[in-house]
Amino acid sequence: DFSRLSLEQKELCRSRLKLLFYLDRLATYEEILGGPHAAEQKYDAEFFKTFRSQNIVLSARNYARESNVQALDILFTYHGEELLQHRLAILYNFPETTSPHEYSTLLPEACLDERGELALIPWVEQRHREMDWCESEQCRAVLEQNVLDDDGFLYEETPERLRFCTSTPSIDLLTDWYQSRAQDIDSCSRQVDCALSLVRLGKEREIPGLEQLCDDLVTMETLVYETSCDLNLTLKDLRQLSHIEKLGLLMKNSSPERYVKDAFQWMVPFLHRCEREQEGAARSLLALHLVGLAQHDLTLPLLIFQHSKPNCQKKIIGDPDQLMEVALECIYSCERDDQLSLCYDILECLPQRGFGPETSITPLLHDQVDKLEKHLSVVEVLEKHGLQKPVSYVKSSQNSEEEAHQLMVKLCRHTGRKNPPVSETVWRGVLQDLLDMQQNVYSCLKAETCHQVFVESLLCSSRVENIRLAGQLMHCSKHGQDVPVSLSFRGKGYALKVAYDNSVDLVLAASREYFNSSTALTDPCMNLARACLQLITDCPPAIQEELDLISALSQLEDFSVRILPLQVRLRSDRLSLIEECIARCPTAYNQSTTLLSLASLLRVSGDNEAKRRGQ
Repeated sequence: DFSRLSLEQKELCRSRLKLLFYLDRLATYEEILGGPHAAEQKYDAEFFKTFRSQNIVLSARNYARESNVQALDILFTYHGEELLQHRLAILYNFPETTSPHEYSTLLPEACLDERGELALIPWVEQRHREMDWCESEQCRAVLEQNVLDDDGFLYEETPERLRFCTSTPSIDLLTDWYQSRAQDIDSCSRQVDCALSLVRLGKEREIPGLEQLCDDLVTMETLVYETSCDLNLTLKDLRQLSHIEKLGLLMKNSSPERYVKDAFQWMVPFLHRCEREQEGAARSLLALHLVGLAQHDLTLPLLIFQHSKPNCQKKIIGDPDQLMEVALECIYSCERDDQLSLCYDILECLPQRGFGPETSITPLLHDQVDKLEKHLSVVEVLEKHGLQKPVSYVKSSQNSEEEAHQLMVKLCRHTGRKNPPVSETVWRGVLQDLLDMQQNVYSCLKAETCHQVFVESLLCSSRVENIRLAGQLMHCSKHGQDVPVSLSFRGKGYALKVAYDNSVDLVLAASREYFNSSTALTDPCMNLARACLQLITDCPPAIQEELDLISALSQLEDFSVRILPLQVRLRSDRLSLIEECIARCPTAYNQSTTLLSLASLLRVSGDNEAKRRGQ
């Protein structure tokens, strides 16, 4: 009956407990030294004097800081009652530079219990001896002996680790610990390999929920040790990035010479890791990455496509459908207008129709590739004529009648401005290019419109020989004989001529442009205006009116009236011009017939001759 112990008996029990306590510590120290024989050689009396009464939690922490795995293993085994609830916090005290493989035997491990649920595998504890009678709870209660050492110091600087203070942590808590410790190792030491080793060891020990962290650490390890990336990025920073940003970092410093090798070494494994996390992620990420590169330069995407060809043994993109999809998107996303040759090189990498297995979308993709070839043919034509455009422009404008029309006008006008002037053969090539563009891509326009644009450009080219050539491609008389066509423009596709009414409109527009830009009757542009008007051989009223206006300029000069041709056209009161003639020329009153002729040429009072005479 311990409640009836005398003071002497209590003191005897306390002394017995102290001796047993020291005996256990001695046995523990002997184990740490390597057993009875080794202890005889290594025993340190001064050390044991401290160790025998030292806070066991403090001893464990110190051994962890010294990376003394064997000593800590022995402490956990023989002093588990005091230490195992602090096991996770103590393991935090291993230096971050120590490889977790060195203390892997101390790491928590899980397995399926009898209910088929994951649970912590408990640490196997041992005792140096059987429990003594004075160590019973009843005796200790009477003696008021505190069994447990103080452990508060372990959590003073990092109170957030208090959540790990338990001898039976849940699986979620173990996952939390592995994640937290791995990030701690990275942030404190930047030893990514150590953090990765810890997480891999956790996975080997059946700790769930570590896959994403493991993947991120593999990526981090690649960035730090392989890619020569100037990296101030921590694991925490990396985990906040999107997958596409991570992929961009991996390939950021890869040169064109090494790009394919690095893609196989770094990019492909990264994509596989993303695919494990989410099905379809690899496909979308690769497309996103290549399209992002393609916007500014197709060089690197081309390298990837060249190593994904159907005849390649080892492909980066193994699915023919995906290859076509990504290639199409890259070419259409490219914002540059100087990479046509690369576009054709990419086209060479794509599978031919009928090659390999087909899915439901394969025929559609081949149709899109065929369409791409036609778009590239238009870009090639534009580039040939010095009007470079990205492929995306052709695709976006293919259904716009207005943009297609403007593009063809620009191409023809560009040719018309060349110096020295181009030959008929070159013009023939331009017309053929227009018709090819219309047939292949710009079907929103009619072939007649292409001819009209072409003729209009010839008329507006400021060259008499081109104006005469335009006359061969128009119906110049409503009923009469047209101008014979030169040999250059004979043959299929060229037989089509601009309709008479449209020809008249084109001629009028071109002549008025020349007339209005002339500074005087003697301006070369006035001869061009006259050359245009003279193409229409049956001279309808509108054409005659323009010819009369030119003739009127000559008579105005005879009467010493100096005025810009455009001002004559814009003068609403043409009678005032007759009045100026009379005012400027003293003998004008003797030339009534000439003045009436001038008034007729100027269409004073329109076509009302009687009213004109009266005025």
